[in-house]
Amino acid sequence: HLQPDPAELLRKVPFFRDIPEDEFGQLIVALKSHTQSAGEVIIRQGEGDDSLFLIGRGVVRVSRADDGIERDLATLLAGDFFGEMALLHHEPRTATCLAVTPCALYELGRKDFDPVSRLCPGIQAALEEAGRNRSKPRG
Repeated sequence: HLQPDPAELLRKVPFFRDIPEDEFGQLIVALKSHTQSAGEVIIRQGEGDDSLFLIGRGVVRVSRADDGIERDLATLLAGDFFGEMALLHHEPRTATCLAVTPCALYELGRKDFDPVSRLCPGIQAALEEAGRNRSKPRG
């Protein structure tokens, strides 16, 4: 069972690429490793939370229920992230994320994210841009 290297994973995320090495090291230390079994809900729409998740291994399905109709929004793979909306905006989760396969995840909570984002404002700006892009209607 191979565990992905969190530093390698974070360097694949565009807004973490250019962080100075010392700040990057602080971010790596702040990540919490989790595993999820296939079929487990990682986050549930409507719940309060304030963590961002990075996928080290596995497949995650993102869905949202509107007016009683559930729609799949995205399928995320290793190197992708989710949960940024709750982390940035202190709002309830806007979607449900389900482990389709066994997953190795890294979690970055607000208490660990805030000090790093203050040191490196580009992280906050890039996350906000990603959030705006994800909330645009598709069609």
